[in-house]
Amino acid sequence: MTKGSAIISHLDDPPTRLNVDAVVIGPVNTALAMVNGKPLDLVDPSIIAAADIGGTATTEVKVVLPLDGPSSGEVETFDVRSTLKTFSWSKAPLGLKATEGDLLLHVNAKGLEVGGSSKFNGVPAKITFDEFFSGGEVLRSVKGASFDIAPLITSLESESKTDRPASAKSASATPPLDIEVRLEHVYGERGVQFTSVTADASFDGQAWERATVEASTTPEGRVSLALGPGADGYSLHLGVDNLGQVVDSFGLTAEFEGGTLDLTAESPSETGAFKGQIVIRHTTLIQSNLMTQLLRLTSLQGLLASFTSSGFNINRVTSDLRYENNRLAISNMRVHADGLGIVVNGTIDFGADEIDISGALAPSGTIQHLIGHIPLLGRVLTGVNREGIVAALFTLKGKLAEPEIKTQPLSMLTPGISRDLAKLLPDADEATTTSHD
Repeated sequence: MTKGSAIISHLDDPPTRLNVDAVVIGPVNTALAMVNGKPLDLVDPSIIAAADIGGTATTEVKVVLPLDGPSSGEVETFDVRSTLKTFSWSKAPLGLKATEGDLLLHVNAKGLEVGGSSKFNGVPAKITFDEFFSGGEVLRSVKGASFDIAPLITSLESESKTDRPASAKSASATPPLDIEVRLEHVYGERGVQFTSVTADASFDGQAWERATVEASTTPEGRVSLALGPGADGYSLHLGVDNLGQVVDSFGLTAEFEGGTLDLTAESPSETGAFKGQIVIRHTTLIQSNLMTQLLRLTSLQGLLASFTSSGFNINRVTSDLRYENNRLAISNMRVHADGLGIVVNGTIDFGADEIDISGALAPSGTIQHLIGHIPLLGRVLTGVNREGIVAALFTLKGKLAEPEIKTQPLSMLTPGISRDLAKLLPDADEATTTSHD
């Protein structure tokens, strides 16, 4: 302590008050221990522990304490200002590690303000964080130049494999809050960047009421997410341009290039369960070991040669989705690609890392087109309304990383499957409604 004073006031005007004004210079963890201890109790040690903090701090603390009356020993007012140098935090939230921090901190009864520069997992960042308390509501704002989301993605992937019951999620005592985020750059994996990142969200103390996120990618990509009230709980919309690059930024296997994605869904609650539809347009599938194996096992050698040399241009993918308890159900998925049509149904269990998928592949640009235009042969093989289609069946079953692939070579299919595939052929009427057989 470099200087300080303790003045007792209001001796003739109870309650008597102790006014403390002190300046302390020393390790950050010493300053943290001071604001963590009685009577301030400003920071929860389970969130930020003194042992995980490094650096030096010059801290000015002003505290007013009643010495008698019903509020004796409780903080009446306080004001803490601290300059942090070479700040480090080895166990920051979301898997981040803060180093080389140069920060200014101010906290009082109105809220918390932190500003300055630091490195998060080695990436320099200039960020301001504000947390204001107003009528029991917390208003949080994060603004700055850059941020690295790679550790966040790793943290979310780990957490997604642990299904917490809804009761456990709602048991927290989180107050109502509004969040505002404005960042110039957000770094993903493999060098991909998001720019002009904005996010706004509102939490009522029990559930998220709304959330919007927008960001740009380079070159010429855009991501938008909107969550709000829906007819059955929540309504969700996700839009992505330059899909291949966005997926790559999250560290996932980039098996396609370009494209757009639109996902619309409804969720009854914030537990994560939802049902909806997804549409992907104008992407190119490349370097897919799974597709290579399917084409090889189904003896579609011409398509295999085309795929290995230049990939498949996919015009459109549509599917109904339902997600609940870490299981994703895929229904009526149709893939419209140059030279190939695919229908898929099945489930992916992310909790067990297992997949159970069945589908059919039809060479839409060659055999089907020829068969359908030879009058006699076309009627024999496909029927007047193409109710028999030549295609290869396949199943994927087992562990997600290495499922067992079983195939049946080109053969005549049952009317139900072939009517679905017929909609993928070049001259098919895509306006035909889905058949339920």
